[in-house]
Amino acid sequence: MSNLQKIILFSVIGLILGIAGTYFVIDTQSRAQTGDSDAQLLALQEELEQVESIVQGKQQMILYLENEILRLENEVAYLSINLNQSEIQEPQNQDLIDSLETQISDLEEQVALLQSPSFSNSTEVQILEEQIETVLSINVTFHYVWTQSMSEVSTDLTIPVGDYWEYTKKNRTMEITDWVSMCKDPGDDNIIDQMAESFEDTATSEVFSDYETVNYILSFIQNLPYTEKNETIPWDNYSRYPVETLFEMSGDCVDKSILTAAILDAMGYDVALLVMEDVKHVAVGVARGTGFNGIYYDVYGTRYYYAETTGEGWWVGQKPSIFSLETVHVYPLKED
Repeated sequence: MSNLQKIILFSVIGLILGIAGTYFVIDTQSRAQTGDSDAQLLALQEELEQVESIVQGKQQMILYLENEILRLENEVAYLSINLNQSEIQEPQNQDLIDSLETQISDLEEQVALLQSPSFSNSTEVQILEEQIETVLSINVTFHYVWTQSMSEVSTDLTIPVGDYWEYTKKNRTMEITDWVSMCKDPGDDNIIDQMAESFEDTATSEVFSDYETVNYILSFIQNLPYTEKNETIPWDNYSRYPVETLFEMSGDCVDKSILTAAILDAMGYDVALLVMEDVKHVAVGVARGTGFNGIYYDVYGTRYYYAETTGEGWWVGQKPSIFSLETVHVYPLKED
């Protein structure tokens, strides 16, 4: 059983037992071995979407029933007024009075019948919402393992399912300016800061230069599996926020570059997205660090050194030869 399957299994058990805030651990090595965790992740997403859809349907039903009850109550009130007027103005018209009384009685019975399923639906919605909250309160701890200079290294990161789920619901486009905004979205600062702090701690303990620090981070990013969009999601033109890439432990060049830029930006580096529109490829530019050399792009006197986020073994300043003749557009994260 894969770790994603365990998440779903334990989530169901947690819902049954009423247990919230459960911890789960996912190891990137285990994920790579199973090969089906993307499908399991989609199953979890679909399950949550189905529950949300049920809740929305129940809420719409409640609204309809409440409106119907209100309409019937108003009709009862109207008929009651007519009945009183008939009693006052035409006490001899017993047939009219009997008819109005019958209508009122029938309507009151309809109201009573509608009120019962309305209460039942409200209860069901509350139960479903509690189940959703239980799932979203789960914390998942990821144990990332990768290779750096022939050595195995690792780091841990805890992501609340609720934070991840919130980002999957965000709107996004293929506009490059939106990608820059995604790098700097404040909603995931606590998670990105965790990663930045972990990398900074390693850099300090190992006495890394800026060049070595950035290469260390690149090795982490490059070791995340490269995933084409149509392999993991049912729609096109979809770019992931950093939290989504960390949670799904995979991404394409856009996703990986957005994540890399977000981490480096949190660590104080001057970074940019490097976009090659002709071949639909994206990398990262890193500036103002010691020891950088190789390929760079000058923007008003600032040199952004090329940093490849796909494949493995590419260091700062090294650019794959297949992109050597491509036109590169530079989009700095910092504001002018």
